[in-house]
Amino acid sequence: MMDQLILEDSKQDDAIQHKNTRSLAAKPIDTANDREFTQNEVRQTIESFNSRKAPGPDGITREILTLIFQNLPQTITATYNECLKRGNFPKQWKIAKIIPITKPDEKDSYDPSKYRPISLLNLEGKVPEKLLINRIMYHINKTEFLNSNKFGFIPQRSTTDAAMNVKQFIGPGLERRRVVIMPILDVKGTFDAPWYFGG
Repeated sequence: MMDQLILEDSKQDDAIQHKNTRSLAAKPIDTANDREFTQNEVRQTIESFNSRKAPGPDGITREILTLIFQNLPQTITATYNECLKRGNFPKQWKIAKIIPITKPDEKDSYDPSKYRPISLLNLEGKVPEKLLINRIMYHINKTEFLNSNKFGFIPQRSTTDAAMNVKQFIGPGLERRRVVIMPILDVKGTFDAPWYFGG
């Protein structure tokens, strides 16, 4: 199960694009510094996490991190800003506790593909990720880079909206009793084996 679900980052298997990525990652950052995170940004991000979510390997919950931030707001904010400035994501924040969850109706299976690995990450590492995601999404939505037909991972949009768009598109043809052909592509195991870069 570990061999199939958790991939190793081996340089021996690198293709040219993988080698180029490693080379670029090793170079010092040569861009203008991003605007620093504010204490308010960090506080709102910490408070946005679901308090019912299981903690990562270090056992720190949202409530604990909130208390730490309330007592050391400048230190916590400075830590995340230093990560942003250096382009560094501490390896400790990449360690996950992995819990395999069986897919529906596959409880007694020994086939690793019948399990979904749930990775519980330390909350401290989720904070800078969400801070960056919020900024990126704000920029993308502000500049209207996204295609209007994109529904996944977009605020106030869902698969229901996509289905309603399809219905609206094919509706006139169905009303005139015409034949409608709609190909649907479901790629099995799309994200089962992406390249993992240990950095």
